[in-house]
Amino acid sequence: MSKELIAAVLEDRIYVYQLVDLAMKDAIETAPNLDGICVLNNKVLACPDKGKGEVRINNYANTTVNSIKAHNNNIMAIALNEDSS
Repeated sequence: MSKELIAAVLEDRIYVYQLVDLAMKDAIETAPNLDGICVLNNKVLACPDKGKGEVRINNYANTTVNSIKAHNNNIMAIALNEDSS
């Protein structure tokens, strides 16, 4: 959760809502994510992507979406620093 956004993490999907009016901002399909791995800091969300070992990064400040092949195995944890860099 950030000051402006909140994420609802389901088994294979993440919904992002604006806190001010609870309007849905995004719906993201993910790989099976039984541990609810997701981080939302300021206006950046990072979560497992659909491919094994891939991380999806959504930057809502500049509306960019990137996918990074981070590991050969499934993603087990994700973290962002305070300024989301």
